[in-house]
Amino acid sequence: MKKHRCNSCKWNILLFTLLIFILLSCTPAIWMVPSEYIGNWEGDKDKITVRYKLNTQQHSQFISDSAIIRIEINDDKTVSGFIGSSAIDSGKIVRSWSFPGLRNVEYHVECALIGKIFEKDPLAFKKVDIWITLQNENGKIKADLRPIRTNFPMALMLLDKVDK
Repeated sequence: MKKHRCNSCKWNILLFTLLIFILLSCTPAIWMVPSEYIGNWEGDKDKITVRYKLNTQQHSQFISDSAIIRIEINDDKTVSGFIGSSAIDSGKIVRSWSFPGLRNVEYHVECALIGKIFEKDPLAFKKVDIWITLQNENGKIKADLRPIRTNFPMALMLLDKVDK
């Protein structure tokens, strides 16, 4: 009987420890944007594809054109800039929620785009994520533009840090 109770205690301790670990990994701990990411970033004129529906009965349609991305990442975790002709509104940078070492994406920029990205863009407003990877050896970062909460990539870009 005593042995069964001891095993039960070990399992309770293990489950409690696991629960604490999960809760701590999910909480928005105080963090700072690394200094190497703070500043102005610009990409080449890259192809951007917008997915849209004119009504709920219609299948998704796609339209593409090229545009330049310019973003400014600030130390207060705000992000501003332009993707083509559309302005970034309410941009904020957040850390990726997955475990370090198991992810390719280090940060997400969550924002709304006000205005059309390019002339034939049918959507004047869209919510998007910009997935940002670790900097490479040349100081560039890979950015992946996606509609918020989808796996559909709108554009894959390589951003260079630029001086103001």
